[in-house]
Amino acid sequence: MIDTRHMRILVATRHPGPAEAIAPVVRELEARGHEVTLLGASNGFPEWKRHGGSAAVFSRVGLTYLDVAEIWAGGDPGGMPDLYGSQLTRQFRPDRILVGCPADPLGTDVGIEEVLLAAATEACIPSVQFIESWDVWSVRKNGSLAERFAVIDKHARAVLRTRGVPANRIAITGHPGFDALIAENGHAVGRLEHGAAASAGRRIVYFASALVAGNSPDDLLGIEWVAECAGVDDVVIFRRHPRDQRDYTEVFRKYGDRIIEPTYSGEEALRVAQVAVTHFSTMGVKAALLGIPTINILLDDDIPDVRTACGGYPLSLIGASTEVHSRAQLREVLSHPPAANPRAAIDAFRLDGMSAARVCSMIAS
Repeated sequence: MIDTRHMRILVATRHPGPAEAIAPVVRELEARGHEVTLLGASNGFPEWKRHGGSAAVFSRVGLTYLDVAEIWAGGDPGGMPDLYGSQLTRQFRPDRILVGCPADPLGTDVGIEEVLLAAATEACIPSVQFIESWDVWSVRKNGSLAERFAVIDKHARAVLRTRGVPANRIAITGHPGFDALIAENGHAVGRLEHGAAASAGRRIVYFASALVAGNSPDDLLGIEWVAECAGVDDVVIFRRHPRDQRDYTEVFRKYGDRIIEPTYSGEEALRVAQVAVTHFSTMGVKAALLGIPTINILLDDDIPDVRTACGGYPLSLIGASTEVHSRAQLREVLSHPPAANPRAAIDAFRLDGMSAARVCSMIAS
């Protein structure tokens, strides 16, 4: 019989977004006396460019991890055989498995998370998958399915239900990474620097999204709209996603005098933003949580099943952001930016400092 007070727990995620959510859980598990083996992935190798990135997050917060990009020698990191997951479970002999959820709407990638879930099912190892956003989970071609799912809010639960996950497998825990964000920065804007403008206008940050097959918004159109609709004195800052390989040359040629692209990290961009604009990037959620007026550009083909399942886009539904659907609407909203409402997001995501503890309790149960 497993002593749930001291377990071997295998944790894995390859992308930075899930890593930000899982890192506080790892800390909590270790604090409770569990033995955690953490698998991350760097993205320095060409084949790992779109499959890695979590290693940088784990390094930044001081967590010890094994880099799957270095130990996996089987070629395509999105085409791992289920056998590899079985090899890892035999090697580390975990009592529990926790994985993140990379966005893959087509369900064609089989990476470290998918093979570990398949191995967990085969070996009857209890598993939990953390779902850190509304649109990331989809049915995977290898049929992998976690025993339980930890989700950020009721809207994420609704999306999973419409995509076929049984209700009894889903629990709302909140987002441990967002809990940490609020703890670091305060309940509104905290130590962010967007109170004093650098010019007569505002600093409008456009957050682009990762390039994901079947789920990437039209960021070329989005940044073009912002450049056209911003005030004459506004500074438009383009923050490219690290996994965005699209060519913005023509947009910069056309609007180069209106757009700057500093080498900001996401966190640095948040520190200077006075208005945040995005389609449905997680950076928009962070901006809303930090008290930055946030605008979501949503076109007809942007995550339609999520909006159907939830009755709209979750962030605007809870009153934490403003939704626009046309260039004219964006121009109007930018002319009179709405007030920020961080409390709406904090309450909706159940950010009470206990999200990591709730995920840990799921793992132990």
